[in-house]
Amino acid sequence: MRVLEALKILEDAVLDSLERPADMPEVREALDMLERFVSPEYPIQDFRHGLFVPNRRPYYLEAQQHNLNNYFRQIHRSVRALLASRVRELRDPAEHDQKVKAEFERLSAELDRLPVKWEFIPKSSHH
Repeated sequence: MRVLEALKILEDAVLDSLERPADMPEVREALDMLERFVSPEYPIQDFRHGLFVPNRRPYYLEAQQHNLNNYFRQIHRSVRALLASRVRELRDPAEHDQKVKAEFERLSAELDRLPVKWEFIPKSSHH
């Protein structure tokens, strides 16, 4: 699983948390994968703890979605900063080594696809 794929899984969990449980195996797997890239670690731990809601009543689900949104923003910001830092590190040597150049181009492309700031736009309900 790639970083952007893991972020997309978490984003979907936040957006869909009013309609389906966020505590899904793919969400836990994405958190496990991202844990090594996020520093400090507490947004990952907080997101993980926020997956459980005592019941599926609207009040609890809205509170869960609000919390997951806040944790996800921190995770997104941390991953984006790490990617940007890594791209800067690879920029100069990219002219000399083909492997480094390929990694630079791959990470640059991932960084380009990752918005600077994640905006929470709730899904419209179909009532």
